[in-house]
Amino acid sequence: ALCMQAQRNILMGRATEADNLKELKHLFDHLDECASGALEYNRRAVNALRVLSETHLAIMRRCVELTIEDMEGCGKSKPDVKFAVLIMGSGGRKEMMLEPDQDNGLILEDSPLASEDDTVIWFQSFSEQLNENLAKIGYTICPGEIMARNPLFHKTLSEWKSQITRLADFPTEKAARWSNVVFDFDTLYGDDSLTVALRKHIHEVLGERQMLLSLMVEDDAEGRPPIGMFNRLITSEEEDTKGRIDIKRSGLRIIADAARVFALSRGIKATNTHDRVNALVRLGVLDADFADSILSAYEELITLVLDHQLEQYQRGEMPDKIIDPKVMSPHLREVLRDSMLAVKRFQEKLQGDFARMNF
Repeated sequence: ALCMQAQRNILMGRATEADNLKELKHLFDHLDECASGALEYNRRAVNALRVLSETHLAIMRRCVELTIEDMEGCGKSKPDVKFAVLIMGSGGRKEMMLEPDQDNGLILEDSPLASEDDTVIWFQSFSEQLNENLAKIGYTICPGEIMARNPLFHKTLSEWKSQITRLADFPTEKAARWSNVVFDFDTLYGDDSLTVALRKHIHEVLGERQMLLSLMVEDDAEGRPPIGMFNRLITSEEEDTKGRIDIKRSGLRIIADAARVFALSRGIKATNTHDRVNALVRLGVLDADFADSILSAYEELITLVLDHQLEQYQRGEMPDKIIDPKVMSPHLREVLRDSMLAVKRFQEKLQGDFARMNF
């Protein structure tokens, strides 16, 4: 454990002290070593995942600083406006694996200065440059454009609050999908009080209007655990994943989605999936034994994916989360099957409990 702590401190120290994007890129390219060490020295995969995520976040945070330094070096002084760069999705949950894409946003304080032309231009330029710099390091552009350069995710605090209120008042399927990514957020850089205020608003709004949560449950239902008749594993029939199983879409995402909806409906402020499930047990929403089966499944799936990605790194392949059960040992196939059965039970509980809660 001490060795792992030392390794983490070294990696995060290198990220903090990096002088340029090239150095950050070098760290990103060696994150497989961080993941491998984290798995070796941590008994639990969820702890290894946090170590890897913290290293990702340190790299990204330094990228924010270098972007600001570069702009100021070009004579573009930062406006005197408080702001927070948000990290969303797996980053917001501290559940980042290898090769994540970008999910980020920006909150500006409610200040007259925030609407001045020079301020607007600076923050838009900053956001565009930040997203470009993160891509240069290795964090690919989000295909859904959930990034700070997108006006939908670049607003003052009051504008963010108004947008969330509208989504809750007039929920749609698109809004539900948006919420399933954006509502897992944390401060990457800047004034954390803005992030706290936005999270408080979300809980207040959802406490009064839960139809958006209902649609988030329906969005979750588009993913199904790969369990067929007689509780046997089934593989994909889709052309690009035929004969394999997408562990993220069919397992990890379903657990994260269910934990999110339950947590938001109960006012739980934690964003990490493991922390949310434990909080749900403390509130009596989930039975302790049931929760243990979910968390065990989550950890097994994380281990399977990280091992799979490390093997891909060694072969020089782009890491993914799609596994072929045919190449797994009989024991690991059984582990995968049991884990997916737990995922199925959690999804069924979400759909059953939430239906009774809202209808």
